[in-house]
Amino acid sequence: MQARGIPATYIDLKTTDLPAEQYDFITAMDVFEHIAQPEKAIEPLVKALRPSGIVFGRFNAKPDEDHPSHITYDFAPTFKRLTELGLDERWRDEWLWGHQAFRKAREPVGSC
Repeated sequence: MQARGIPATYIDLKTTDLPAEQYDFITAMDVFEHIAQPEKAIEPLVKALRPSGIVFGRFNAKPDEDHPSHITYDFAPTFKRLTELGLDERWRDEWLWGHQAFRKAREPVGSC
């Protein structure tokens, strides 16, 4: 955010881990449809959430010639993994883009 003078920290999750239980709210918009196994990619985000924290993301994609970089269309494995990691769905955008919010349990469910 250099252009606006807003300080920001950028973390490449392929090379750096997020700090454990440091965030109350994580957004992941237009991310998971570009990842071959989003159910694995969600794990570091869950680890980084504090108990009762929220992951807010868009979990929706349909085949579209204008978006050839969309490679995942079935998010059922991701939803299953979120449940296994102790998150439950708290909100869903039923009418527009497939936004959903998942809340981490207050008590640890097990290791991520």
